[in-house]
Amino acid sequence: MRREALAGLQPFITQDMEVRDAVLAALMSDPSATVRIEAVRLLQPVDVDSSVRQVLHTVANQDGDPSIRSASLNALKNVPQIQ
Repeated sequence: MRREALAGLQPFITQDMEVRDAVLAALMSDPSATVRIEAVRLLQPVDVDSSVRQVLHTVANQDGDPSIRSASLNALKNVPQIQ
């Protein structure tokens, strides 16, 4: 149910910082791996944002679930590097 609620935020994530912050919070702290993977997926349109990149780096390095680390690393691979 939380994953579905999170998915419902997709239309707003690129335009609303509060929605983006809520998705970042879900990625950092939700106990469900499926919810956290959904959060990574939702964040991809805004992954050039420095706060999103920072959270993805943190999760990629520190999350206890290898599938979450992998999803975060894959998302980061698609982010253009800032010069």
